[in-house]
Parts: sequence; C-alpha cells; structure tokens
Amino acid sequence: MGPLEGIRLLDLSKYGPSRYCSMILGDLGAEAIAVEMPKGAGQTLDIVSDDTGSLYIGHNRSKKSIALNLKKEAGKDDWHEDELCISS
Repeated sequence: MGPLEGIRLLDLSKYGPSRYCSMILGDLGAEAIAVEMPKGAGQTLDIVSDDTGSLYIGHNRSKKSIALNLKKEAGKDDWHEDELCISS
C-alpha cells in the first residue's frame, strides 16, 4: 500500500537513473513493470548486461518484468500507449 497505488507505469529504461526512478515509484505503491528486450534481439547492452548482478536486482525490486521486442509486429501489438512510461 502506498500513495501511488492504482497507478501503472512501464519502465523502458536501460540505464541506472531511470531504473532508480521507477524503483522508487514502485516502492511508493505504483505497479512498476520493467519492459526489456529479449536476449539476443540486437540490443548492444546484452554484452555488458548482467541480470544477476546486485545493481540490476536492486534497481528492479518491487517491479514486475516482461520481455517485449518492439522491433517486431507481434511485440507492437502487445504495446498499449495509454500507460505511464519511463525511458532513457
């Protein structure tokens, strides 16, 4: 329970400050959903990304997670633009 309960946000960010922001909003009660590219979908961050590291896990606490490839039509069909988004 928190002051932002009932608000849903999609975290499309790749870097720390935006992920930290959505983490805080999730801590305050918002339904935070981390939207990430599937591994090997042409994302250069695959090389340096470690989804088991403490920084990654810490920034994604209190968030749900989904892998969505927005470069393909199937991924675009699942996208709803009426949600609050955070990106970097």
